[in-house]
This record gives sequence, C-alpha cells and structure tokens, in this order.
Amino acid sequence: SEETRKLVGALAVQVERCTAELNAQEVGNAVYGLQSLKDSEETRKLVGALAVKVEQCTAKLSLFDASMAMYGVKAVKQFGCAQRLVGMLTRKVEECSAALGSQASLDDVAALVQARFFTRKADYSTDS
Repeated sequence: SEETRKLVGALAVQVERCTAELNAQEVGNAVYGLQSLKDSEETRKLVGALAVKVEQCTAKLSLFDASMAMYGVKAVKQFGCAQRLVGMLTRKVEECSAALGSQASLDDVAALVQARFFTRKADYSTDS
C-alpha cells in the first residue's frame, strides 16, 4: 500500500542517518523484518541502508540471529539491490559456522534455529 511504502521510505532514511552500530540481535531482527516487503524504490533504499549497517556490525551472529536474518533476506534476495546484503550476511553466517567448528549448510542452520524459534515463542505464550 502507499502507506507502507511511505513508512518504509521514512525508515530507510532513519537507518541511513543512524550512526550506532547494530548488535547481532538487531541485525537478525532488522533483516527478518524485510520478509513481507514488496519490491519498490523505498524497499531498495532500506535494503541498501541495512547492507551498510550489517557490513559495519562487528558482532558475531548467534545461530538464532543468523537464521532470523536468512529468513528475511530470502524474501528480498531476488531484488537487484539485495546482492550486497546477501554478501554481507553470507560472511556473517560463515563466521557463525566457523565459530561452531561446523560445515553446516545455511539450510541446516535455518532448520535448527526454526525449531528453537518456535520453542522460544511457546516459552513466552501465556495461557489464562
């Protein structure tokens, strides 16, 4: 919708202006949030701005954070502007795998974290 495009455009400007470095959780959450966006000029600006922030991030991603980011980037990887973001996240995930001493594929990591994510969601649910 037009409202969504305006919101994404405003968010892209804020990300571009932000001088703070994102931590691992913020990288995962920010990129995860891209998954429902459609290709538009505003989305491309946001993806570009996030690529810069991911590149600047010095934190090592946990399995959970890496998987969250992979889910989000999967939705925008076909956009021409996403190549840099995909490259930066690939490096981050490789660092994550190296820290594990594992040759796990991205799909393996995603499957493990998906199971953990749904377990975490259950931990936070409240039954009245």
